[in-house]
Amino acid sequence: IIDSGSYSTTGSTEPTLALVDTPPSGSTLTLSPEDTSGTLEFVTTNFTVATPSTGDGYIKWSLKDGSNNLVDSGNVYDISTTYPVTGMAPGNTYTFFAELVDNSGTPLSTPVNYTLTVIVKAYINVSNLADLRAGTQGEYYHVTGEIVGTFIQSYRNQKYAQDATAGILIDDNDGVIMTVYNFGDGITGLKGQLSNRYGVLDIIPTVDPGAPSSTGNSIVPEVVTLSDIAGNLGAYESELVKINGVTFTDGNGSNVFATGINYAISDGTVSVFRTAFFDADYIGELIPIGSQNIIVLVGGYNGTPQITSRNLTDLSGTLGVGHNAIKGFSLYPNPVNDGRVFINTQNNGEKQIRIYDLLGKQVMAQTLKIKELNVSKLRSGVYILKVTEEGKTATRKLVIN
Repeated sequence: IIDSGSYSTTGSTEPTLALVDTPPSGSTLTLSPEDTSGTLEFVTTNFTVATPSTGDGYIKWSLKDGSNNLVDSGNVYDISTTYPVTGMAPGNTYTFFAELVDNSGTPLSTPVNYTLTVIVKAYINVSNLADLRAGTQGEYYHVTGEIVGTFIQSYRNQKYAQDATAGILIDDNDGVIMTVYNFGDGITGLKGQLSNRYGVLDIIPTVDPGAPSSTGNSIVPEVVTLSDIAGNLGAYESELVKINGVTFTDGNGSNVFATGINYAISDGTVSVFRTAFFDADYIGELIPIGSQNIIVLVGGYNGTPQITSRNLTDLSGTLGVGHNAIKGFSLYPNPVNDGRVFINTQNNGEKQIRIYDLLGKQVMAQTLKIKELNVSKLRSGVYILKVTEEGKTATRKLVIN
């Protein structure tokens, strides 16, 4: 029993005091500018926290600012619940102190306490993305100017955006941004922590910027070379650029794109085209043959440049969000088990069918006026099916069992 500032316990184990999900006593905790309030949850050993005279004692805590002014305080009589703490402001440093006291409110003869230095970061205002990219990783920034979205993918809720000065990857794995943005939407008021993922500079958002500040903005990709990118990756990272005269080493008329693969490309300088966007519409499509003008987002992996196109249109060098594919195209069943495959489209018009083996040899050519295609004469194996309808084309891998 605690009495008049003294405490004894059976054995040699002394009481302990800590906060749940926080660093050890004496540490420093850094919070984002949005974390100006929260809750406290305590844990003790060898000490029963309860209302006076019903346990060993209770917990006193306080929060003071850098001038030693009291910001918040309280007493804890039940460690099974949480306690609010308020009053903090961005750009300030606070000292949190908690201690075990006996039933009379007197600290134990051998003090048992917990201290924590709490730093609440403030946003650093920058007017554009170039200034953001010049910032310090780990700090929090508010981009006051408008930036324009160039690509959105479901993976980690990532978004790419740029302005006239630079580009940035918004890595929103926690799903902070709930607003739905489209290509060409303007975003004003982006806030977050500057960080990096596998060497690519990004910003982890802390708030949802809200509705687009403008829509339908046109992005004209800067024309660069692979040598330009290799020589100054940071200047182009996360930007939408155009590269002329690119050839794909694996483009032979039968090879198709797969996800998560590095493909060698060259415009005189050799680099890497990575299929990093797993749901891109060119996955399963033929790798381009010959020289191409392509639009890409510039990325990297720990300092090694990698470029990635957003869609089929990018691979033809034409800026846009659509592509020259057949609307409503579907192919089933695939694999084919009984020699019949059905091809469905939105218009269900006349189709020119071409099938190639993996060596690029054409093994079947037919004009199809119905949905059903008979492939029973083909041997079991993997083929490339090319369908053209009303001047638009779809290419798929076809497996025949």
